[in-house]
This record gives sequence, C-alpha cells and structure tokens, in this order.
Amino acid sequence: MRHLILLLPILFNTAYLQAQSSAIGRLNAAFDGRVRFSIDGDELTVDHYQGGAHVRQDITYLEFLDSSSVTYVEEEAAVVVKCLAEQESCIQKEVFKTERITGTGRMTLSMPAGDPARGEAMAALRQLIAGEQERIVHHERATNTKPRRKN
Repeated sequence: MRHLILLLPILFNTAYLQAQSSAIGRLNAAFDGRVRFSIDGDELTVDHYQGGAHVRQDITYLEFLDSSSVTYVEEEAAVVVKCLAEQESCIQKEVFKTERITGTGRMTLSMPAGDPARGEAMAALRQLIAGEQERIVHHERATNTKPRRKN
C-alpha cells in the first residue's frame, strides 16, 4: 500500500503532462501561427506574431490565471484571459518594438471574429489553466510536510 501511495504523484504527473501537451498542441493549432504557446516548468510563454514578425511575448505562471475569465471580446478580436484577483499583475508583457516589459492583469490573444477555432482555443486554454491548478493542489496534498507524530 505504501508503494501505491508513493506512485500516485508520479502517475498523476505523467497524466497531467500528457494532458498539458495535448492542450498546448490544440492551442497552437487553433491560433494557427498568430500566437504560439510553450511551457517551461511552471511558466507559460505566449509568443505573438504579426505578419510573420515576433511582436510580443507574455510570460506568466499558469497557476495565477483565472480559467473562468477566458472570454472572447469582439471589439478587440481577441481571446482574453485575466489573472486571479489576488495576483492582479501576474503577466509580464514584453513589446519588442518599444523594448518595454510591463506587468499586467490581462492577456489578449489575437483571433479574428468568426474564426471556427475560437471555441476550441478557449476550451484548451481553460483546460490548461485548470489542469495546472489541480496539479498544484494535488502536489501540495501529496507532499504534506506536517509531522505525523508528536515526540
């Protein structure tokens, strides 16, 4: 039984990484080169392209994003995701033209109105964020460091 308990975090992480890879693939396909997603450890990097040029890069921790905030804003022709309330400026946005890096509470992901991939993109983004938050909660439970016995 002890071995099973020790294996659970490993099995959960393997399943999580497969789901994460799938969601990243779905996102990259849905945004069709306009926006590219990658993950390095716990950080999500979002690269924005316009006319083939790399114009912006956003970096954030997935755990700080609010999956319920993922929406499409017609006026901006973009999918928008916001930070959790307690992490109000969780996204580092670098605009290459101005060479400025700023903290912000929302990320816009360019997607033309009526794009048939919009629903898939939003669902994959929600899945990616929620999956990371679930993984963190599971990891915290599995690595409980409180002593079990009193001396």
